[in-house]
Amino acid sequence: DTAYNVVREEGGSIPMTVEAPPAPPEGVVRIGLAGGVAKPSSGYAFEWIQRHAAAITQALLRGEVPQPWKRSTWMDALFVDVLRRHPEDGPGFFRAIFEGNDADRIARFMTETATRRDLLGIMRSLPASPFLRAARRRAMTGL
Repeated sequence: DTAYNVVREEGGSIPMTVEAPPAPPEGVVRIGLAGGVAKPSSGYAFEWIQRHAAAITQALLRGEVPQPWKRSTWMDALFVDVLRRHPEDGPGFFRAIFEGNDADRIARFMTETATRRDLLGIMRSLPASPFLRAARRRAMTGL
C-alpha cells in the first residue's frame, strides 16, 4: 500500500581522489566532476560547481581563457589516505565529523571556506593516530 511508484532508479559513485584529472585538449576547460571539482574527502561538489561555472562565465565575458578549478587538498589528501588504508572505519570517521561539529563549521569545511579554527575542530573530532601516521607518511615521501 504505497502512495508512489518507482519509475526509475539511478546510481553512481564520486571519485575520492586528490589526483588531478587528465589534462583536457587545448581550448577545453572541463567542468563538474570531470574538472576535478568534487571535494575528494566527501564528494561534495554542488557549490563548487556553481562557483566554477560562474568563474568560467566571467572569464568568457572578459574575453579571457577560463581556468581549471583549483582547490586545497592537504586535509583531503590525509583523509583519503586514511580511508584507503582503513575503509572499514570510514562510516565512523564521517559520523565523528558530523556529531562533533556544528552545521555551520561542516558547511564551511565542505565549501573550502573553513577558518583555521574550523579545521582544528574537524581534526579534533577525528581519532588522532591514523591521521598523524598519514601526515608523517606524506611528510616523509614529500607529498
